[in-house]
Amino acid sequence: MAGLGACLLTTLISVISLTAAEEAYLTSLHGWHYYKVRASGTMTSANIKSTCEAAGYIMPCPSAAEPTCSATSSTCVDTGLGTCNYPMNSISQVLCGDYATRCPAMDGTFAYYSTYGGGAIGVQPITRPGSWLTGADYSNQFALCAKVLNADKCFQLSEEPKAHQDAEGQCGTLGGTLAGVKTVAEQEFLADQIRLGTDMSHWVGLKNGQEHFLYTDLSTMSSNLRWMSGKPEHLCALLDKNGNYDLNADFCTVQYNYVCESNVVSCKQNVCLNGGNCTSCFNETYAYCDCAPGFVGDRCEISYGRADADLYRCESFSCPYGWSCQDRGPLSFMCGTKA
Repeated sequence: MAGLGACLLTTLISVISLTAAEEAYLTSLHGWHYYKVRASGTMTSANIKSTCEAAGYIMPCPSAAEPTCSATSSTCVDTGLGTCNYPMNSISQVLCGDYATRCPAMDGTFAYYSTYGGGAIGVQPITRPGSWLTGADYSNQFALCAKVLNADKCFQLSEEPKAHQDAEGQCGTLGGTLAGVKTVAEQEFLADQIRLGTDMSHWVGLKNGQEHFLYTDLSTMSSNLRWMSGKPEHLCALLDKNGNYDLNADFCTVQYNYVCESNVVSCKQNVCLNGGNCTSCFNETYAYCDCAPGFVGDRCEISYGRADADLYRCESFSCPYGWSCQDRGPLSFMCGTKA
């Protein structure tokens, strides 16, 4: 794997732009897009959920991966958001580098949080900076919604430059191809990841085909005419650092860093535990586990409840050996100090 960086599951950068339907793309993290969608009526969890689903999205949990987070339930979907005590903070850190209560881009956004009135919590950083707001006290604000992103591919960024053809060959050796970059979302995602990494221009899997030259009268060039050896030179596309990672073209023989992509497929051997589903990319160089409810960890090896009606209740396996376990409602428990 020399010369290539870590594999990237698609995670997009932030673009705040309300549409006519008053829906804004916020950012993407851990394979999920996040949006703020205008709701109608009181900002209860039920209204947030229905608003998200009407837009084709889901309602994310504040932090379902935390066993002691009493503000979550099976009503929402675990998308891997940050800590329970600071809902929406993972998003606001990307947008503003600050807490959600002080991030103007999050203004008027309400998210599921079962322990607040109406089962929702919100922020208005512009008019009430630093304050957490109770959903039941507000109406016609924005619902925090999410949509799974590109679960069918992953990317690798190179650490060394190559000519375009050599980059194609290296990606093929790894079990992938040069990244096609067929959507603006993918382009923005890759640009963001490159900025965080080498911050260098990168080849992508786009180049011109057979040359078609036109005469000034727009007629096609005769195929019988001869070109000099090696001419005309083909052009290949890159995400250009000097153009804010917009596409540019250069001669394919020039050396740049490059982006490989690979389809995500089921693992030949499921290495995930406790009913988790294993997917992989780049010839199984990277494997990922989608854990069943009640389990977390890279291989779903950590249990914090049962995947049934008694989810997140104290069981013999809930806490480390010798630690006490205390139920904190039907959907959470807390591990105490060693007995």
